[in-house]
Amino acid sequence: MVGNIDAVFHTYRWGKKMTKPSVIEVFSELTLHCGSIPVVEVGGMLVRQADGHTWRHAHDREDMAKKSFGVPADFFAFEREQLDNIPKTELILWGKGDSMRVSNIVPTASGRLSYSEYNLVLEDFATQVLEPVAHANELRVEHTSGFQGLVDWLSPQGVRKLEVFSACANRSTGSGHPNDRDRWLDFIIAAHEDRSNLSGRLSRWLIEAEKWPEEIARELESEYELGRELLGKYVVKD
Repeated sequence: MVGNIDAVFHTYRWGKKMTKPSVIEVFSELTLHCGSIPVVEVGGMLVRQADGHTWRHAHDREDMAKKSFGVPADFFAFEREQLDNIPKTELILWGKGDSMRVSNIVPTASGRLSYSEYNLVLEDFATQVLEPVAHANELRVEHTSGFQGLVDWLSPQGVRKLEVFSACANRSTGSGHPNDRDRWLDFIIAAHEDRSNLSGRLSRWLIEAEKWPEEIARELESEYELGRELLGKYVVKD
């Protein structure tokens, strides 16, 4: 029996049992950096690019938002007809500084999109509308991945501590065993030192990527949030 926990972890995590990184699906983000061209001017280019394509400028929705809620001129709304099995959707683009960012995509009727549906619509908007304008004007596009894992949220030290905990802990008791508790607390401290934001992600990663029981994963997330809050107050007081 191997006594060294690092050796056990290495075999479990990076040996034959581990074939790919543990990731979860997330909402992609799409940003257009406008450089020296005014955001409103770039928005006009996007509107013209959308006309005549599957995407169209939702000027009625845009005008209503500007009149009713006083949103600024760099607010743009677009609509797309049904895409595969995804219903008709509305996409909102906001300007901030010298860039424009897609802030939301929703069905025009009711309900909400899944991660994969949202990302598919976003990719379609990028391909048909945003990227042609960006290429024509030499603007930079930033399009994040629809899949993320621990390396996107934590330092290497934080990643290792959480992966060690997940690989070694009793999944029926979570952090109940003293050894598991020690590893869990080590991870919480590392995440706090990283100033990592795992809100809404930790339990999803445990459940979807690591196949933890949902109830135990939710309990661990609650413990994590409490631990981060306590550490935050302690540091401020100190």
